[in-house]
Amino acid sequence: NVPGWLIRSAIYLAVYNVFRYLLRKYSLALDSTGDIKIYKKNFNLAVAFIVIFGILELFMSFDWLMSLDPHWYSQLYSFYVFASMLVSGITVIAMVTIYMRSRGFLPFVNDSHLHDLAKYMFGFSIFWTYFFFSQFMLQWYANLPEEGAYFYPRLIGSYQLLFIGMIVLNFVFPILILMNSDFKRVPWFIIFTGLIILTGHFIDIFQLISPATVGDSWFFGIPELGSLAFFMGLFIFVVFTAMAKVPLLAKENPFMKESKIYHY
Repeated sequence: NVPGWLIRSAIYLAVYNVFRYLLRKYSLALDSTGDIKIYKKNFNLAVAFIVIFGILELFMSFDWLMSLDPHWYSQLYSFYVFASMLVSGITVIAMVTIYMRSRGFLPFVNDSHLHDLAKYMFGFSIFWTYFFFSQFMLQWYANLPEEGAYFYPRLIGSYQLLFIGMIVLNFVFPILILMNSDFKRVPWFIIFTGLIILTGHFIDIFQLISPATVGDSWFFGIPELGSLAFFMGLFIFVVFTAMAKVPLLAKENPFMKESKIYHY
């Protein structure tokens, strides 16, 4: 149902952008007025977005990814994709924060803030691993034909190296690197770990898509690397252009004082 698929995809992106627009609008309005009612409105809007995003992400992961394998399904799939999006998002936030602080644009961000961001990277990497193992273990143990057909190319077929490699990059390396509390305060260490995590989740998405689309003849070529470069460039352009237009300190946020003196 191509029209239905396109309509749902447009709805996902439209809803996300409406919330992005409103959250930013109210945040700027709070800085200019200091009205606590605006803060409460933004807070409620953020809570509503969490619920709505959870619902839309469920269908989005079905539409965009799991539908590529029409004879296979998993009840944990959407949560698995959600965990991947979450840890990748936190990682990008941490990396952008460290870069902006190094350039002098976020002088109010201290090492304790970085420590907490690294803890989120560490924790959500385990969160992702939990869903990965829960989905894989149940289907591996049952060994049903329609489920085995999904894991065969990934576990023992031509994607075995990518499948095992992305587990190492997404779980083993973050655990070993971020287990130490002191390392979570070292900016270059967080950047290094972030690059590993993002690489692992890029490979994860690749192995979710490629077996059902290109089969055994997979290759990291111009389409894969070009699309990555395009969206990376688009992200950098949009985000940094937006940040250059407004102050980065939400000065009228009622919890700003606690944030400035925050320590671990």
